Amino acid sequence: MHPPVARLFTALWVFLVLAATLTPAPEAIAAAATTPWWCLTCGSTGTADVIQNVVLVAPIGFLLRVAGWRLRQVAVLAVVFPLSIELAQAFIPGRDGSLSDVITNAAGTLLGWLAVTWTARLRALTSRASAGVAGLVVIGFATTMAGAIALLRPALHRAEYTRARIAPEIVGRPRFGGEVIRFAVNGRVYRDREVPSALPRGDVTVEAAVQWHGPTTGTATIARIDGDAGSAVVSVDQRHESFGVDVYSAASAWRLRSPTVGVAAPLPLAAGDTVVIRFAWRGDSIALTATHGTVTTSTGARLRPWHAWILLNPFTGRVRFDAVFAMWTALWVGSWLLAVGWCLTRSEKREARSEN
Repeated sequence: MHPPVARLFTALWVFLVLAATLTPAPEAIAAAATTPWWCLTCGSTGTADVIQNVVLVAPIGFLLRVAGWRLRQVAVLAVVFPLSIELAQAFIPGRDGSLSDVITNAAGTLLGWLAVTWTARLRALTSRASAGVAGLVVIGFATTMAGAIALLRPALHRAEYTRARIAPEIVGRPRFGGEVIRFAVNGRVYRDREVPSALPRGDVTVEAAVQWHGPTTGTATIARIDGDAGSAVVSVDQRHESFGVDVYSAASAWRLRSPTVGVAAPLPLAAGDTVVIRFAWRGDSIALTATHGTVTTSTGARLRPWHAWILLNPFTGRVRFDAVFAMWTALWVGSWLLAVGWCLTRSEKREARSEN
């Protein structure tokens, strides 16, 4: 890549980073207000956020190295750029600056710059060494998949919880306007502000029966069991004309992301109609249905090791198990395979040159 082209792509990537980090997020106002600036793994998905912050800005360092920037120049930018973003976020609703963002963004930029040197060294490796690197990538992929299948399972018994809340008021969210007729977890019905004696171990079923009030303008919480840090252990929500369910998982215990499952409402609906939302997470199988009379909408699938991207990916919103789900799975697996293929290709090319 020529330096002028690298500079153009750098500008485009900087624009994408600014768009991702400076867009208002009214629904996150409450969480932002409780996040201390000095935290290193902030919030319920802090580990995932750290990894994402490193990966988000790594291409900037990579492209600047290709454009001819020296390490000292990149080091200054690696500190000034995230600091500027954090200061700007102080004036944007729902955005919270933190020391973690500055450190991880700076590390990501520097790692991107160093990656150019590492790539050059990989190209110079012997065929045997290139094959060894490919083997390490395969081991990394296998380890990630093995860990994913264990993490993508419910683990309510590991969560710290406080109370159940029915149609609660949450800062930055509209309040659910319909009536909540029933909210139950594993058959146990909860009333507003009731404290659970214990949460179930293993498989989870969640049921909520509500009266339809119409589409919401944002995400309105129907019912939830609060965690001790303000996040939800179990949450049933309505967003526009769809319903979603969040459940604490083994991944949540590591501050990674869990599947947020969504299903469309069984339209047409009139105000006052009853909709029953049922969610079941049994082992590695997830199913969510919304029923009104004889009309049912449903979504669900069996989670597999290659769905490990769910643990990190912040862009898909609710997992819908459709073409978008398949696209992210293909991108996740494809990126690993490309890395393996690149190393093996280098190995074969070097072998061919040595034979000639």
